[in-house]
Amino acid sequence: TPFKTILAAQTAITSLIAAGTIIAAELNPVYIRLQGSITENVTLTKGHIFLVGENGSIHAPIYLRGTVTVNGSDTSTSALDKNHFTIQGITVAPGGSNNGIVFTGSNAQRLSLENMWVQVGGTGTGILCNNTGVRVSDGAKSRCHGTQVKVSHSGSGDVYCFNIVAGTADFSLVETSGATQVAAVQT
Repeated sequence: TPFKTILAAQTAITSLIAAGTIIAAELNPVYIRLQGSITENVTLTKGHIFLVGENGSIHAPIYLRGTVTVNGSDTSTSALDKNHFTIQGITVAPGGSNNGIVFTGSNAQRLSLENMWVQVGGTGTGILCNNTGVRVSDGAKSRCHGTQVKVSHSGSGDVYCFNIVAGTADFSLVETSGATQVAAVQT
């Protein structure tokens, strides 16, 4: 049976990994497939768990009504490879003045955003990147990468669709809308 929440799916995945039933490894990601819209704040800490919408169409979107926080927990020297996350084919709509996607923490990590839409309002930021993690071996910074990303903002004033506070970010095929500023790159 499908899980009723993303947290329930994450808990089951963690149990299966602990039992040795499945192996979460760099070449073996675990997918949580959203079959319909859901209201839930989501925190991703265990790498190689990917959130994927069953139907990525803008005409029939799957909504995740809540904030998605990405904060990889691996602290090893290979954390940049182990703390790898993907969000694909969904619309993140947190409501109110909440941020849509928050890429945070101090452990090195990667986040890929593909074919998705983030809808925020008030003083919320669409995609906030403030992760300070750096890979020890070569100094590579945490990276947020997006392809085919649309960010809509219904707020006004000094708020952003993208706010890159720390780390490295690159986006291609981006569409933004609203009366706010598109991006701030701070460090």
